[in-house]
Amino acid sequence: MVPIETLLIEEKSTEIKRRVFSDSLLQLNTNQVEDAFQLENHHFGDFFCDRASFYVIDEPANTFYSKEASSITLFYIDGALRQTKYLLKDDISGDLIRSYGNFKIAGFDDKNKQLIKARSILKKSYHGVIIEPALDNYELRWVFNDREIKYRVKRVGEEVEFKFVERVKNFEKEFSSIEKMCS
Repeated sequence: MVPIETLLIEEKSTEIKRRVFSDSLLQLNTNQVEDAFQLENHHFGDFFCDRASFYVIDEPANTFYSKEASSITLFYIDGALRQTKYLLKDDISGDLIRSYGNFKIAGFDDKNKQLIKARSILKKSYHGVIIEPALDNYELRWVFNDREIKYRVKRVGEEVEFKFVERVKNFEKEFSSIEKMCS
């Protein structure tokens, strides 16, 4: 029989220590050097001639539109934050629509493409505007002068993925350029 004290110590040691990261750390174009002390334990790796650096923060204490994130991934190119990706535990589509307004939507399978063509995709609820509940594999997109936001929802059975990505507008071009140069 294991003593109770041992069980308590083991339980405490397996707890995830959640930490709040400063909002300035999560803003595009911030400098990697300034953020290094907060990120040192979250460095995933450097790639493409060490011009691209990735940091993964698992189970952060930060909330995003009052929802918990299971992870935040930070993508730096040449020392500047160029993309953030949040994997969220709950849906924030209504919050994003209220914050950013008009959007583009894309379905990722035939069912969702047909639903988008055939129905009104916005519904009113007591929480405000929501996306048509029958949609289960889609992406919302907002494009601004200097950045773009994508929000992906994918439901397969009981598994649900909510992914929010904010990046500088030319991120794919920058990333592709250093990938080609350093391959």
